[in-house]
Amino acid sequence: MVTTRPHRGPVTITEEERLTLQEAERLLGDHPEQAALSDEHGHRIELPETAAQLVRRVVQALATGNPVEVNVLPRALTISQAAEILDLRRQDVVRLLDEGEILFVEDESGLQRIRFEDLMAYKPKRDAERRAALDEIARIGQEMGGYDLPHRSREAVSPDRNGARQQEIED
Repeated sequence: MVTTRPHRGPVTITEEERLTLQEAERLLGDHPEQAALSDEHGHRIELPETAAQLVRRVVQALATGNPVEVNVLPRALTISQAAEILDLRRQDVVRLLDEGEILFVEDESGLQRIRFEDLMAYKPKRDAERRAALDEIARIGQEMGGYDLPHRSREAVSPDRNGARQQEIED
């Protein structure tokens, strides 16, 4: 029987383990949605697709020599945790809560908590709005001729024979 102790912080592997994980990566690459566990008694269980995807990502990272750390998130996130996931400032998340853009609940001490599912429901909406805004900016830029710079103002950058970058102004 193999016993392991819980790790704190990132996990790294030895060169021998890396070679084994490269083989595991190849096997997972052939069937990315499938992975199974088995014990010494021949009991075997297929992992759900989401767990198989997670295993595959961890194996890929370790096989290339990258340290890996797995973080378990609570079902109810703090405002700071939600801000980190959304890559926003804490104040922006508070504003989104106040505006009703993201649903929240209050815990027993009266603090606002955001259910992980509610945060993930908001994220695609925000991403779609950002894409639409960027598309609109690009469309306006094209209409204004912003992508058709006059010939004289274009600069060509080319490496010299030593690899250094040189700037040349085209006439």
